[in-house]
Amino acid sequence: MGCFIWKTKDDYIHFIIGSPYHKTDTIYRMASLGNQENLQIKTDDYALMLHYYANGKIENWKNRRKELSKIIADNATIFQVLPHRLGIEIYTKEEFVNKLTTPTQSLKNIEIIESRKLNEQIVKLKFRIKS
Repeated sequence: MGCFIWKTKDDYIHFIIGSPYHKTDTIYRMASLGNQENLQIKTDDYALMLHYYANGKIENWKNRRKELSKIIADNATIFQVLPHRLGIEIYTKEEFVNKLTTPTQSLKNIEIIESRKLNEQIVKLKFRIKS
């Protein structure tokens, strides 16, 4: 639950909601005094699944590899943003699946920055490993 209060003298406001595990959305509203509203934002199911695979139990390793192979397109563009603006590292689908299914501590800190889908498969993925 992310909450915020916005005070303005303007009649009209718009803002952008963004999150690693939710789809970015732009909200437009007429501003009025005392008006509270709960907004539903759509989850990014693919980002959530990748998070789950990265942090799941080792016993499900073979199933995880198969499922990841299904949701990532063979020609997907996958890259990791390196810390301290050192650049990026590019992965093939197979390299990325190996990375997500090899148990390491760094996977617990994976953050999906951006993902794009086409025909129910990930075709572009940008991520970083938070330190």
